Amino acid sequence: MTVIDLCQRLVSHGGEPFIVWALSLCGGMALPDETRWASAATNAVAVMLGLPRSGLLTARSWLVVGTAVPLSEAEPGDVVILKRGPSPQPGPNDIHAPGHVGILDRQDGSFVWLYGGNHEHRYSLAPFARARVLGVRRLGPRDTETGSLDLTPYGGMK
Repeated sequence: MTVIDLCQRLVSHGGEPFIVWALSLCGGMALPDETRWASAATNAVAVMLGLPRSGLLTARSWLVVGTAVPLSEAEPGDVVILKRGPSPQPGPNDIHAPGHVGILDRQDGSFVWLYGGNHEHRYSLAPFARARVLGVRRLGPRDTETGSLDLTPYGGMK
């Protein structure tokens, strides 16, 4: 199963049990519904596929995981970190500032399409302006797949 294969399954099956499990990977299960869980969802994908992860709920924590890749060389499955909130925004050196994170599906004109959590309170594929991109990180080699993956242990998904 590739990163994108898994993300596509999560769009259909990544409901509340998955979210609670993903949040538990980053330090707590009983977090309020208002918790921003995009980083937790990205951590969950990394855990399921045996890839490096940040282990934190902060989106910008991903700016130091894996290998930096220019946006022009980003490939499906790479992690994309975005600015979040009103301007002016701090640059990528401030990993504690607000942000958003997701997994790249594709680039389309002035948008990057990301799989991730907290896109309108669910796991989904959504477009984001390229101008918001702070960084792109590659977590592992692109030419390997993890084989089949039983998702049942990960938040009760079938």
